[in-house]
Amino acid sequence: MTTRRLSQSQDTIQEETSADAEEVNAPPQPAADTAATTSAEPTPAAATPAPVADASCGKSSKASPSTSFDATYLLAGFAFSIALVATLFFSVGDAAFEIQLASMKTSLEAKLDDVTVRLGEMATANDVAELRDELNALSKRVDNQEAKLESIVTQAEVSSMIEKTVVKTVDDALEEALAEKPGLPDYALYSGGGKVIDHSVLHKDQTTEPVLYMLLSSVLGVKAVHPKANEWVISPQIDEVPGNCLALNATTGYIEIRLRQKIVPSAFTLEHIPQKYAYDTSSAPKSVTVDGWAHSEEAEEQAVVPLGAFSYDTSASEAVQTFTVDSKEAVDHVKFNVLSNHGNPDYTCVYRFRVHGTPV
Repeated sequence: MTTRRLSQSQDTIQEETSADAEEVNAPPQPAADTAATTSAEPTPAAATPAPVADASCGKSSKASPSTSFDATYLLAGFAFSIALVATLFFSVGDAAFEIQLASMKTSLEAKLDDVTVRLGEMATANDVAELRDELNALSKRVDNQEAKLESIVTQAEVSSMIEKTVVKTVDDALEEALAEKPGLPDYALYSGGGKVIDHSVLHKDQTTEPVLYMLLSSVLGVKAVHPKANEWVISPQIDEVPGNCLALNATTGYIEIRLRQKIVPSAFTLEHIPQKYAYDTSSAPKSVTVDGWAHSEEAEEQAVVPLGAFSYDTSASEAVQTFTVDSKEAVDHVKFNVLSNHGNPDYTCVYRFRVHGTPV
């Protein structure tokens, strides 16, 4: 197909080139007025055939079938596009080539525009898809942030919550510290009407203060109750620290307490400082008895009855230990007796003593 089309085009070009050459070599025609005034000249002989322009080099040569065939054969060995463009390029005035070239250019531009439009549409579709995915992802992130914002409280609310939590924590701590561990009413409680009315001799370190107590007990020999006895023995200890106790001298002693009202005792609670806070628990009471009586203005002597006996264990997990008793006697005074401690020979510390029962 390539050789045949090339041969046809080459023959056509050679024929048109020969016609152009004959037209160029033809003798000029005389003017009309010249022919009228001069004698007629003889008719020239037949013109020699015009040379044919060589499409490959632009030089004149006589056309022959063999030359056209050889040129076509040689051009067929090259790429069709190069041979065709080179041949038409040197054919001066070839309007058909210009029209064909313009048509080819227009067609190629149209195809290129079409491809460009399609590529642009594809690129736009891809961009839209990617943008849609990004928007969906962004929408999800916005939804998540909105959900988080809905769960976030304002700074004022946070401050209020913290304040309420702190207050509640402090209140709970105070309530726990002031609460009666056994969950039973304490009829010896100082703030409830109980009072320490007597106690045995205290350790010397507690008889030197305050000054009035020192003068009464040590100098004058007057029996008196230590001013802090009610605070140490029958009051809650918020700042329970080692040493805030009534220190009975040596290993034995007693404390007499007037109750807020007459009751039938059912239990007693003895408290010592917790082992984790204590320097030494050897001063804690060990063997203890409790006696009681009902005060009477008419009787010269009060009838004292034993209410119970128990032993305080310093190795127990709880520093507050309650001991139940089975008593039928109604009393309004009790006497707490320490028979021994856990080994301290100098003093016995009583931190808290409570009396429980049923009012009469």
